[in-house]
Amino acid sequence: MKVRPNRNPTPFSRPGVDPRIRFITQALDALSRKISDRGFLATPDMSMRDVIAQCGTKSDSGDINVFFSEGTWTFRDNFTISRPRVYLWGIPGATVFERHVDNGKPMLTLSGREVSLNGIRFEDSKEDTGAAIKVTGGRSSVSQCVFDDCYRAIEVAGGGGQRLLDNYVISCRATDFAIAITNRSTDGIASGNVIEQASLAADIFLDSGCKRWVLSGNQTFNGNIRYTETDGHVESGNSGSAAVETVTFETGVISREVFR
Repeated sequence: MKVRPNRNPTPFSRPGVDPRIRFITQALDALSRKISDRGFLATPDMSMRDVIAQCGTKSDSGDINVFFSEGTWTFRDNFTISRPRVYLWGIPGATVFERHVDNGKPMLTLSGREVSLNGIRFEDSKEDTGAAIKVTGGRSSVSQCVFDDCYRAIEVAGGGGQRLLDNYVISCRATDFAIAITNRSTDGIASGNVIEQASLAADIFLDSGCKRWVLSGNQTFNGNIRYTETDGHVESGNSGSAAVETVTFETGVISREVFR
């Protein structure tokens, strides 16, 4: 997998405009050195394959923090983090994961328990590639990430206690959903997410059998959050009106029978 410096730096990362990105990178480097037994700094000279290898496997134990510097990591394969309690930290707007391969799979799957991803920008230029992130590990989280031109943004598929917090979806090329919760996932939180796409069947979609999710403070320009009334979800403070429905998820197609 080829890794190269960020070709489209944000205004905050351009030399002479704002030195905070450089300062944050230096601070992360110092912190990773300080806690080298529990984390490391990932820089653009490291491939994503090397980063994942350093995270370890599902048989490993103990916390590990990965601090990503400014830069772009280009995915030419899909990767899975299976080790539990891995925490990935990016610099918002300056750490970019992008993909140029069409393999019908997520860019990144979080299968380990208590894995978290924070502050990464995802760019996916390929068609029909699935969600940028797939979460199957219990109590895992995706927060403060940006999704630009991804086919879909996030899919939670199984497990329980996941958290999707303060993510920003600029655009999706799929027409079914931006965020989907499937495979009987339970007791999670989706809060503070913003979805700009206006042509989706469901901005946030919860499949039947997924139970007791809290849906709070999400801003969807389509006003379209869909779930099953009898599954015990709590919904409040979302923009638009959430629709209570019987829903099924069939290979990317949403069918529905509206209760009201």
